[in-house]
Amino acid sequence: MRTCGTPGDMCNLCCKLVPVAALDKPADQWCKHAVKGRGCGIYANRPSMCQTWRCFWIEDAEKLVPQLRRPDKAHYVIDIGATVVKIDGKPLGASQIYLDPGYTGAWRSDQVLRRLILSWANEGTATLLRHGTRYGTLLLPPPLRPLENGKWVEMSAPFTVELSQEEKEAFFGKDRMVRLEPTGGGNERSP
Repeated sequence: MRTCGTPGDMCNLCCKLVPVAALDKPADQWCKHAVKGRGCGIYANRPSMCQTWRCFWIEDAEKLVPQLRRPDKAHYVIDIGATVVKIDGKPLGASQIYLDPGYTGAWRSDQVLRRLILSWANEGTATLLRHGTRYGTLLLPPPLRPLENGKWVEMSAPFTVELSQEEKEAFFGKDRMVRLEPTGGGNERSP
């Protein structure tokens, strides 16, 4: 089984790219507890979000996609969990890939990743490319958009992401969530 690496040569790109509400850590910023190349400084006491987050490269890639590069070398982290997006009100499962902000186009030239995304699309799953925005870019390869003549469609709208409360807090911050939640009588809506 793969690991994050060894001390001195450890991948902890997830500590930069993935938002963690319990630590008030937004996406695309290094966690204050991350020790680059060495791991988490509070590993034994890390929040539940960090304990339950699962990296595709570690968990499944060796079996399914052995050629996939380690996240810090590839400049993206694949979340093993999926989310649900809605296009025209219809739900669609989506795998999530967090892109390093300095390398948001890295997925385009990574043929191994593109084949993986295409295999997900053949199973009916879209890919959500997360890159500093709360929703990111929805990627729909040809099997999900047969009328596009073999083109990969990148959609920033109109789609919505069904975020859990923890995801909302992580992307928007706890203080802002208080202002975003409905107050009762008006037309305000939570994102």
